Amino acid sequence: MLPFALHCENRPVLVVGGGQVATRRCQVLVEAGALVTVVAPELSHGLLELAQAGKLTWVHRGFSTEDVDAAWLVFALTDSATVQAEVAEVCEAKKTWCSVGGQPALSSFWSMAHTEHEGVTVAVSAGGRPRLAKRLKEKASEWVRGELGS
Repeated sequence: MLPFALHCENRPVLVVGGGQVATRRCQVLVEAGALVTVVAPELSHGLLELAQAGKLTWVHRGFSTEDVDAAWLVFALTDSATVQAEVAEVCEAKKTWCSVGGQPALSSFWSMAHTEHEGVTVAVSAGGRPRLAKRLKEKASEWVRGELGS
């Protein structure tokens, strides 16, 4: 693993899936200034609000291999193992980075649990174990806040 941060501002990011996990990921991507496109037959209420506010583009259908063509980065966040594997396979063939939710073995990267305090970013990876990463991030974050006096 090679940890680093990505500058996503004004970069096209594809999110395949419209549920709660996709909602959380899209909120972070929108905050980072990414140009987010969500491909999904249905959207969660939170994603629908982001789409209606013009903060992301919703393509109202299932995944198609051509969806990856314009993407700089891809997140496969569906509840279908078949779709997840297809997205990963297409991304690998097109040499596009892809994070497959819940399947780190299919992913070319995964997101770190992270938080920011006064310009200090704390990011934790736990080898594809998001719950552990979240707990460790919270502990590290407490320490950073103490060091910063906030």
